Amino acid sequence: MADGTLPDVEATSIARPVPATAAVPLSHAGVVAPDEPVPATLRRFTVELFDEALSHMARRAEDFEDGIHRTRTSLKRIRAVLRFGRGEIGASVLRRENTAMRNLGASLADLRDGAVRLQTLGRIRTDFSTVLAADAFSRLNESMSERYRLEERMFQLDVSRLNGVVHSLQSARARYLAWGTSIDNAGGGFGQLAPGIGTTYRAGKRAMTVAFRRPTPEAFHEWRKQVKYFRYQMEMLEPIWPALLAPTAEAAHQLSDLLGMDHDLWVLAQGVEGEFLAATSLAERTVLGALIERSRFELERLARPLGEMLFAESSGALVKRLGVYWDTWRR
Repeated sequence: MADGTLPDVEATSIARPVPATAAVPLSHAGVVAPDEPVPATLRRFTVELFDEALSHMARRAEDFEDGIHRTRTSLKRIRAVLRFGRGEIGASVLRRENTAMRNLGASLADLRDGAVRLQTLGRIRTDFSTVLAADAFSRLNESMSERYRLEERMFQLDVSRLNGVVHSLQSARARYLAWGTSIDNAGGGFGQLAPGIGTTYRAGKRAMTVAFRRPTPEAFHEWRKQVKYFRYQMEMLEPIWPALLAPTAEAAHQLSDLLGMDHDLWVLAQGVEGEFLAATSLAERTVLGALIERSRFELERLARPLGEMLFAESSGALVKRLGVYWDTWRR
């Protein structure tokens, strides 16, 4: 890692797949520790997250949808760590590893839209229950439920794909673990984290500007992704000043939730106008479309001031401020 590369799995002595239950003895899980070199911290974060993902995949028989969802969340957190360590691992390695994690997460994304559509329609029926009939959109709900049950069953039976995901997670875990023990004795301070934090913050601020200048669903979805990366990074840094950084991470969490619901409404709208068109009448589509637009407008209205406060300072000012906190914490 110190030379900006991650060794290929095939070239390491630990390339053999590791069982999902195998875990590295770790402390300070998921957050920085005052007595740990930054390179070792980044390796620890990723290995912990691969262990989480493998554990979720191993328990998917208990709750398939939840297991897949949590696995994808772990992969998103790994991508946040990669951005966190941009200054240590280098831009080329970041791009390669980020693409690998993104593709692995995408291979598990089939069920997401189906679950999102059902959950979002349920929220609309609840939120507007005083103006909707009790059986409003029931045919649409039934059609989406049937489709989702079929897709979930087909996904569960696709053993080769699921086993492939597990193997990829095991191989990636070995690749990251193979950064080697030499980094445990390496130096490293906030300067190795600063480029990644600054880049993530700038990307979030830029995505916010684009979303409100050109308010398309795609733009708000891109903003949400950048906000989540920033949230995960603040959670990792929380120990350096919990009283300040915990609320910052929570604000980012709240913002990503608002933007997530906004995106979910768009996914529902796309489904209604596409593959589930026959499950609704024109009158139902008109009413549902109006409720979706009203809900999205309100979510985006709430997101704006929260985003403006969260991204109020320049990336340089943020990095400088966090650097002061870091140096004080490590004395």
